[in-house]
Amino acid sequence: MSNKTRLDGYYNAMFGQGFRQTDPFAHYAQGLNFVSDEQCSCLYAYNGIAKNIIDIPANDAVRKGFKIKFDGDTDDVNRAVKSICEDLEVERVFSEALAWSDLFGGALIVIMANDGNALEEPLNYNTLRNIEALKVFDRVCVTGAEQYTDATAPEFMNDRLYQLNNYGSNPFWVHESRVLRFNGGRLPMIQRNLRQGWGAKKFEAIKDDVFRYGNALEMAIQALCRLSEDILKLDGMTEILAMDGGDEAIQRRLHLLDMSRHLMNTIAIDGTDEYDRKGLSLSGIKEIIEKFETALCADTGIPATRLFGRSPDGMNSTGESDENNYFSMIERRQDIEVKPRLVKLVDMLGYCRDYRLNLPLVWNIEFESLSETSRKDKAEIELKRAQAQKARADALVALIDAQAVDNIEARETLAEDKAYKLDRSLDNALQRNGNE
Repeated sequence: MSNKTRLDGYYNAMFGQGFRQTDPFAHYAQGLNFVSDEQCSCLYAYNGIAKNIIDIPANDAVRKGFKIKFDGDTDDVNRAVKSICEDLEVERVFSEALAWSDLFGGALIVIMANDGNALEEPLNYNTLRNIEALKVFDRVCVTGAEQYTDATAPEFMNDRLYQLNNYGSNPFWVHESRVLRFNGGRLPMIQRNLRQGWGAKKFEAIKDDVFRYGNALEMAIQALCRLSEDILKLDGMTEILAMDGGDEAIQRRLHLLDMSRHLMNTIAIDGTDEYDRKGLSLSGIKEIIEKFETALCADTGIPATRLFGRSPDGMNSTGESDENNYFSMIERRQDIEVKPRLVKLVDMLGYCRDYRLNLPLVWNIEFESLSETSRKDKAEIELKRAQAQKARADALVALIDAQAVDNIEARETLAEDKAYKLDRSLDNALQRNGNE
């Protein structure tokens, strides 16, 4: 009789130790102190939530458009600028630049201006005819740069030339006057200097919560797969495990039972064995996943109604407060990131001889409101506006009846109110009647 001591047994038989099997509940996420460009690219390409985190704010920052404001009639100028921007696909280009700035920590829009000079030469506003196209390059495409070296110039230490390489094309240089630069996320100066002046990538700050949310969903799927647990009481299992090859015998028996249950929906057991099935509860899984969703919303500032497409939580909850906070964040981004670049672009359009925009010396850009006004709200606004207009008209009629003002003065008052469009050809006739 062999006097062997076995140190395995239940562990080997129940968990497959030594049988090259893995635990489906074992999940590992690599801890990353720095997210590489390749990892950011893969997250954006293959993770739907990660893609939404990048795309939603970038699209919202430009989706409502903008208007040029100055003293005087702005309709003709805005129509002309809108037509040019549609030809140049300004909305798509700026949205893409904002997205790559968040994803890779920076981006460039290269303005293909027709001024007679090469790309590496400064833009000549005096010979500028038109803008042929706008090209977007993420920070990864910027393979080199030259800086201003004159310590007395305000541009000192700023990039003067950029070397671009669009994934396999021949490198080329572009002067900074032909570029709209997006700097990425805010960073301390020491970190920005380590990145040659570029900013933070969005996933560097939120990567852990993105991974946790993905793992939570994966664990929920595994819980669904184990919604019920089979319990098999094998008579004499302890004695079998004490024998040589006992763990393999138990494993073969379990595999055979599991295979027959899946193929024939039938289980054959010995008369002394017992089989039972216990159902598992899924309560609490939904709440746990929502906690991970809330963490992502807190990281990104995007409300859950936009990021995950679910309804607001809580009684009498409309999500209006979350939407307002989100819109405030987007408006700040418009003012800080989008507006200075748009001003530079529109200023170039004003210099283009082919467009003949005739921009005044003083003008400004205003973005359209991001909030969606309901039909009821719009109707109430229009009603109040009509009531106010009627009250002003009634007051003016009363002044005419009291002979406090004449018809000409009344028309001048209406002309100052831009809600009215007057036929100015009647002015001379009214003037003659007034003189008679």
